[in-house]
Amino acid sequence: MTEYLQEHFVLITLDTKNQIIKQHTLFIGTLNQSIAHPRDVFRKAAADNAARFIIAHNHPSGDHTPSENDNEFTTRLTTSEPYITRLNIFSIS
Repeated sequence: MTEYLQEHFVLITLDTKNQIIKQHTLFIGTLNQSIAHPRDVFRKAAADNAARFIIAHNHPSGDHTPSENDNEFTTRLTTSEPYITRLNIFSIS
């Protein structure tokens, strides 16, 4: 995702064996922001009948430090779905 000039927010849905079901680009944002909402993540994951999912987005600036918006979205995502039993968050630099 390093070649993108805008932020791309991607959802990868997985089956029970962690095999990829589908990859979705949910949002294409601006130079430094992607507008995402947890309901869109969960809607697509449920539509794919996913057991798990991975979310990712790029930082076109090359600075992988999470922004305030990144942290706010992570909080919204982790608190918005009562059926999630475990959510692992990784930062890839």
